[in-house]
Amino acid sequence: MWRRIAVTAAILALCLPGASFAKKYPHFDSRELQVRNLLLEAFQSASPYHRETKLKEVLKLDPDNYQALVKLGELEMGREGKGSLKANEYFLQAALAQPHRPEAYLALAQSYFQMGYEPEGRDYLMKALSGGQTRLTYEAIALEGQNYLDTANYYAAVTTYADAALSKSSPWRNDPHLLRKLYQAATLSDAPTFWVWKSSGMPAEGVGNVYWIPYVFAKLLAGETNLDEDAVYREFLKVLRQQVEKLREINPKLSPRAAEKWINVILYPRLMAALRQKIGERETVESVVQDRFALSEKFFDFGVCNQEKTTLLGDDLNLYEVFLEASIKDPNKRKEWMDKLYKMRDEALAHVKGIEDPRKRGEELFKWLRENLIVKYDAVDGITAEGVVDKKKYLCLTGAILYTLIGRDAGLNVSGYLRPNHAFAVMYDKAGNRINVETTGPVKDTPESPTGFDIPDENIISRGTDLRGRAAAEGETTPLDLVSYQFTNVGLNKVDQLMFNKYRDQLVDTLKEEGLDQSQINRLIEIWRHAGAQGQKMMAVALMSMKYPQFHAEMSTAIDEALDTFAQARAFNPFNIEFLNVIENMAEGYTKLALARPSSSMLERLRAAREKERAELRNEVQEQMRSEAEAEAERAKKKPEKEKKEAEKEKASAANKKSVAEKGNKEKKQETKPAATEEEPSEIRSYDKEEGASVVEGTGAEATPYQTRQEWPKERAFWLDSLKRLERLAKRHPCSERLRTTLLEHSLLVADVLTVAKRLNVQLDADNKMDYDVLVDELIRIRTEFFDTQPEMASRLSTKISQIL
Repeated sequence: MWRRIAVTAAILALCLPGASFAKKYPHFDSRELQVRNLLLEAFQSASPYHRETKLKEVLKLDPDNYQALVKLGELEMGREGKGSLKANEYFLQAALAQPHRPEAYLALAQSYFQMGYEPEGRDYLMKALSGGQTRLTYEAIALEGQNYLDTANYYAAVTTYADAALSKSSPWRNDPHLLRKLYQAATLSDAPTFWVWKSSGMPAEGVGNVYWIPYVFAKLLAGETNLDEDAVYREFLKVLRQQVEKLREINPKLSPRAAEKWINVILYPRLMAALRQKIGERETVESVVQDRFALSEKFFDFGVCNQEKTTLLGDDLNLYEVFLEASIKDPNKRKEWMDKLYKMRDEALAHVKGIEDPRKRGEELFKWLRENLIVKYDAVDGITAEGVVDKKKYLCLTGAILYTLIGRDAGLNVSGYLRPNHAFAVMYDKAGNRINVETTGPVKDTPESPTGFDIPDENIISRGTDLRGRAAAEGETTPLDLVSYQFTNVGLNKVDQLMFNKYRDQLVDTLKEEGLDQSQINRLIEIWRHAGAQGQKMMAVALMSMKYPQFHAEMSTAIDEALDTFAQARAFNPFNIEFLNVIENMAEGYTKLALARPSSSMLERLRAAREKERAELRNEVQEQMRSEAEAEAERAKKKPEKEKKEAEKEKASAANKKSVAEKGNKEKKQETKPAATEEEPSEIRSYDKEEGASVVEGTGAEATPYQTRQEWPKERAFWLDSLKRLERLAKRHPCSERLRTTLLEHSLLVADVLTVAKRLNVQLDADNKMDYDVLVDELIRIRTEFFDTQPEMASRLSTKISQIL
């Protein structure tokens, strides 16, 4: 794989038409491979001394190597303690080398926070969270949330953690650390209270409201496949406003703001009970407070650890073969296509042979390729190598790869260049001037667009979604890194072709049923094509899967193939963190697909049970609001009579005091408690008792228990296979905590399915009971093998397993 016999390569070089070019620019410098292999050795070494030695060797070959600088900074932090000045020097140098990446900025932010320089830390944190090429990372969320906690900004802390830990589209949904920190922030935040003035009985509006409560509560109520969580929140607010009006009808003294506070008071205990249930009843606020976030060594390892199998690349690496391998898995078939590609390359080199001026040679090569190999821009067929070689179709990445590789064979100093969602090539003339080569541009200047050769920076515009996986860094890149993106493009295209081409009409119908209009649908599809909002995209896949069984089956196959392709990208270029990200995203997409299995009556029962729980919780809250408001209104009616009696009593007491004073009685005067003034509010209800919603089994499925029993053998095999798929991924990429979390969440889902099976078994006779021992054994093995060293994760799965046994 990726290699050709050295002797064959040498003979081929002598026979090429381009062999007479005066200066050679090989596809990669041998130092590139040396740097890559040294980094792998360093990151996978168990010895800190050996790791540091290898990293410093990397800097001798590549002084601005980002990964080596960040890792050396981490080693300095461990050696000299918090806030190491030497560590900060390494992090600053890394940030200067690749200012669009977040890791070095986050390390600097943590260092300054630990030294007590909060403004400087916030500045670096904002640099990590802003910019065209940065993206939200787990470390950024956790570090930002911890800073909010440390500065007592609990409202910001709650919303930061809630978005990451509860949102259905979040890649870190139900992460144990984020859930614990969310509970800590919610506990430290002021609890909602409801006050009234003693003198007037009017609710006090100035204190006691907690605005994050309905926001977080709405996230807890959202269903498994809600496409637009903001819509869920808006609908929940609408229901709350309607309830406010009902409360005011019952008790006219309630202002809208006071009624809103009342609702928050009722929601709060249920919300806190739900959060406690998520983090585990054994957790205490004190233990959660001790769980402070710090960037882990895994963060500095860029997803590469010593447990992962990697491949050292040799000088016989052939980037043409790598380009083809992303699309063509069969080695024999790949050789046939290699011959076709070589034939086209040789014709291109023959065309520019003898042109001495590099600029003129580069321009002629551009024209020849655009007229003979990369002829028609096509964002679908132009992705694969077959589409390019056979159909002469291309898109920005394939065009940039071929121009770079063939251009170097033609003796040109040419490299790739990456921008968000776009790739092109750049070459340098004799004077060292950079020339942009936009292969998607026309051969000649036209009224609509300038020629793609030597195009100005401001005229370079992405034509579509050519770079499906986001680039790890923006700017000039080596052919080695450029070619590796072919794997993510091909892998994501397998999913996108199904969703946006073959099943586009079904996708549009599904989104319309979710309440989106055509303009919103077009915007969402454009975002998804640009590899954005992947969690939301996979929820749309799940919604389609429930409706269209054939789509579900084809999408399962496409995801499997995509995951294999992404694994090839990671093996080839392991330090590109984006390749691990797409693997993690696709694995989570697979779990959503499993949950949407259309033919599963067991899942229908489970979904119905969960929806019934949410509905009963909503009804319970509304009923308590109504009864509390009626009780308060009744107390308000009785208040005038009570006030009249108290006034008569005070009048008699005053007369008695006057009589005693006139007689000169020296006995001690009776003390009375004065009525509160309007400046003295009194809390009449705090609702300290927190009550959780009960779990009620759903009965929404139409299939009878015996029909479900008939389907069970196939369904049991499906769930066993789904567990094993995710296990294989977690074993293949052992450095990924997200993959482990995904495996845990899917295991919990399977356990819930088995809980439904256990309940159904009660209704079946002894000869027809469903057997699920093999699944229970698999869950126990997963708990032991993957979570034995992580008690907070193991306990969640253990609790579920105990409910089945």
